[in-house]
Amino acid sequence: MRDGTRWLRWLVVFLAALALPSMAIAQQFDGGTLTEEDVLYNAPDYSPFVDRNLPDRVYWGDTHLHTSYSVDAGFFGNTLDPEEAYRFARGEEVVASGGERVSLIRPLDFLVVADHAGYYGLPDLLAKGDPVILADPVGKRWYDLMNGSQEESMQAFYEALSSVQRGEQLIKTPQAMRTVWERVIHVAEQYNEPGRFTTIAGYEWSTN
Repeated sequence: MRDGTRWLRWLVVFLAALALPSMAIAQQFDGGTLTEEDVLYNAPDYSPFVDRNLPDRVYWGDTHLHTSYSVDAGFFGNTLDPEEAYRFARGEEVVASGGERVSLIRPLDFLVVADHAGYYGLPDLLAKGDPVILADPVGKRWYDLMNGSQEESMQAFYEALSSVQRGEQLIKTPQAMRTVWERVIHVAEQYNEPGRFTTIAGYEWSTN
């Protein structure tokens, strides 16, 4: 028992001896509390962004949205136009192309409606049977195909897409396209609310 006690005493003395140098080092290099003098030392190089007023709010939005005005989305069955896109982005409930009632959990802060420039608004005009478009032979053909079977609807899409890729405008109705663009501008201005929701009217131009 005495040997055990003696051994324990020597262990305590040994550990204390090991701790003394560490305590001395800690006292020598103790950073302590950060003082004003510490911060001002070498001031020009210290954390240069501390006193700058940088933006600290994050805004969420979509910069590339296609509606029924785009050749691809419109021919593939998207029935929602730019107005319904803005309403959906603002958090309102809309009826999706498949008939479902949908809404966002968190509304967006901004939205760019960027439909394709090629045949801008044509699918929507075809779906509504616009008389100016139907007066054009190609427009009438695509209208009939869109209202036919799924294969026929896809045929209309491929013909429109191929002409865009070739740089050809098979349906020349500039007034109809201008009317569509004017409506896009009007709807964007109607739903734009500075400080709450920003609408941006745009379009996508692409080429092969």
